[in-house]
Amino acid sequence: MLESELMEVLRSQDFTELTDEEIKKVNKWVCSVDIEKLDDVVGVKSEDMRFFMINVFEALLQLFEEDRETHRGYPKIKLVYRIYANFSTRSYMFRNLCLKHLELGHWFAIIRYTDILPETCGALCCYGKEFYKEYLIDENFFTFFGNITDIYAESSDKEVSSSIKAFFWKMFEEVPTILNDCYDLFTNHQFLRLLQIVKSIIEMNYEASSPVVIHEGNVSFMVSLLGEWCQDDFKDAVDLYIPLFLMESLATIVLYEHGIKKDIFGSKEVLNNIKVILTNVLCNEGKSNKMPTLSGKFKDLWSEKEESEPGLLNDLKVCCLKLLTNIAVNSHKNKVNVGVCGLIEPILQCSLGKTTLDSPLGKEWSVVCIKTLTEECPENQKILMEIKDKLNSSVLESLKEKTVLI
Repeated sequence: MLESELMEVLRSQDFTELTDEEIKKVNKWVCSVDIEKLDDVVGVKSEDMRFFMINVFEALLQLFEEDRETHRGYPKIKLVYRIYANFSTRSYMFRNLCLKHLELGHWFAIIRYTDILPETCGALCCYGKEFYKEYLIDENFFTFFGNITDIYAESSDKEVSSSIKAFFWKMFEEVPTILNDCYDLFTNHQFLRLLQIVKSIIEMNYEASSPVVIHEGNVSFMVSLLGEWCQDDFKDAVDLYIPLFLMESLATIVLYEHGIKKDIFGSKEVLNNIKVILTNVLCNEGKSNKMPTLSGKFKDLWSEKEESEPGLLNDLKVCCLKLLTNIAVNSHKNKVNVGVCGLIEPILQCSLGKTTLDSPLGKEWSVVCIKTLTEECPENQKILMEIKDKLNSSVLESLKEKTVLI
């Protein structure tokens, strides 16, 4: 492609005067040219690039109050915007120019254009921590982040949701305080949506060749938040979903071998927090006859969801069992700590219920958890033998089959 053809588009003051062929030719070149060469062109033509990016945004924003679908020039402006999005996706130099010359207000405005959200989110996901560093000082930064989580939850476009997950993926990997910052400044509803994004990213990439590596600072915050949620009889808890989403994610993260210190999961403080949640679940399920209701606040939170979410308690129970299983696997120290914290008995109590559509896998995960905790662990074997009479016969037989009990 000739330089003059590229400059014709970059320097255009009225994109509607360009032909579709001219626009598409430049877009094809941006998508196919060697990235190193693309960065070189951006560097040499930086002033033209600055003019282009600002002009694209202004051309779009001028149409915001109009009926864009009937505007004669809008289809061409959308085509030009794809050039901008592809420059952002492929050129590090172009992204730096955008961060230098575009204000957060530009991004705020452009995400309101739902028909170009795939292009917008595709561009946005490439910025990573540089976006965070550049716009953090803006007082509306976390409002923007919150809006992005809302778009993720409400959009039915898979390309949009995938791009937003990629955007936050980079943040979770590279910014150690991002979850803490969002927790302080998001609404509770937005933070729950963010935790859903965390969970989705972790589960999606766990078996990938290059799995997501959540920064240890964010993992530590998730662990501490679980403890904060349990403090003082659940005084500050507002619903049951925060511990559910936290434990679902931590149960997978604990299996990673990418620089996360295992000690942060197996401490007695963490295990006691899980015990608090599990015993309250059992009390409210009515499977712990010898235990009083431990927390009135927990019971109230459950009562709010009992009719609309009948499986929520079971989900919490299964998450506790998964997390305990994964904390203990391949760690004798963690196994012993689980026993010392008195978790064997409540884990066994999870085996007493029947498997139903509303309460699947609790019984099965109890067996798996006990097997993991007692395998090559005489300390926990001793605890188990002392209370084995409390097991129902089917679980007892299952444990015998798995050589947990002899």
